[in-house]
Amino acid sequence: MKNKQKEPVLILSLAGLAVILAGCMIFFEVAGIRGTIDFLQERSRVLTAFGIFSTLPRWFLFAWLSGTLLVLCGYGIYRTKTQKKRYGVLILGLFIAFWVNMLCCPGSSFFWYMTLVVVGLFALANIPPAIGNAITRHLVTQTSTSGDGAASCRRKLCQMEWVRFFPLKRFLAACMWILCLALAVIGTIASYRKPEADSLAVVLLLLAVAAWTARNVWCYVTLPCHCVPVLNRIFSRHELEQLLMEETFTEFPLEDADLQAHMPILVSEHWMFTEGCLISRQLLLGRTILRSTVTSGGVHRRSSRLVFYYLDGSKIQTRKTNLYLTGEKSQAIKKALDQIACISIPASCNQALIAEKYHAILPEMQDPNEKLRYLLTHDSSDMKQELAAALAPNHEPHKKKRSRTAADRNT
Repeated sequence: MKNKQKEPVLILSLAGLAVILAGCMIFFEVAGIRGTIDFLQERSRVLTAFGIFSTLPRWFLFAWLSGTLLVLCGYGIYRTKTQKKRYGVLILGLFIAFWVNMLCCPGSSFFWYMTLVVVGLFALANIPPAIGNAITRHLVTQTSTSGDGAASCRRKLCQMEWVRFFPLKRFLAACMWILCLALAVIGTIASYRKPEADSLAVVLLLLAVAAWTARNVWCYVTLPCHCVPVLNRIFSRHELEQLLMEETFTEFPLEDADLQAHMPILVSEHWMFTEGCLISRQLLLGRTILRSTVTSGGVHRRSSRLVFYYLDGSKIQTRKTNLYLTGEKSQAIKKALDQIACISIPASCNQALIAEKYHAILPEMQDPNEKLRYLLTHDSSDMKQELAAALAPNHEPHKKKRSRTAADRNT
């Protein structure tokens, strides 16, 4: 009880000290930039982390010390309120305190360039998912306000593609290939006028790259609706728009608040939209979560992906999820996906096993695309249940199996 009563006093003391330190840091930086105080402009020798002595102005040292103490005060407030240890956040804060003060030093153009690079990489990693999340949530409001006509379905598909910036990716892929071919043609003309071995080698390399990537770039650019995997290779864009007619999307409620905020799932009567992928509930048979850990330079980077299986054994793998799915989050997302699919199959089932059982469905249809088309446009719940029952493991005890086998032999 005494510790809890002291917590508000300690937090207020640290907050007041943090305000004073922030004012001191700003004062030293402004005085250092203006150069009005001679004492602060004098330089002192400091031993750097690499064992090299460097001369730094006193205002920088005082400002850096104030920033370091400011970060420690902020971390103390965080520790007092949450009772959690976040040493990574503390190290990052101390580094930012040094970085901010270093930017104020004369001749710190290199640090400005590095700051722009770091900020650009951070924006590239965080802004696109945020935009995709906003577009996903906008689909719900648009569906409720707009009609179910052809124009509305076309608008839905277009916005779904922009969740993962597929139109921009198509444009960039086409531009890069055309640029590669244009440079090869220009290099060929230049080599014809003035032959040089180096330029000829570059031209041949560009031509080889253009020829080798031509088919892949053409398929990627002309493939309709990248947000509808598997089905976009069977149906045209117009047919996919027709399949979305009279479909009203709503946000599926998730048990975990973080999942609801960062990984929204939209569902309609026949479709599900999550992580930039439009999945057919008619064909959805199973789901799993793929987790991976990559170690680089002693830093462990963990990621997870959602994996879906269709009735024909087709595998759909989403991009990396915004949140790492493990523990309670993993169970919550699995439970939600099972409710959406209205079925659950063992996670051990692979594509080959599903495809093997799938061949027994509608044997009169030999064309696989025609069979998939039929299942997509008709009620396939009974077929999904039969296929799930065929894929379910046999939980019969081994002793009963042996006794039954022996009885069959005796008979």
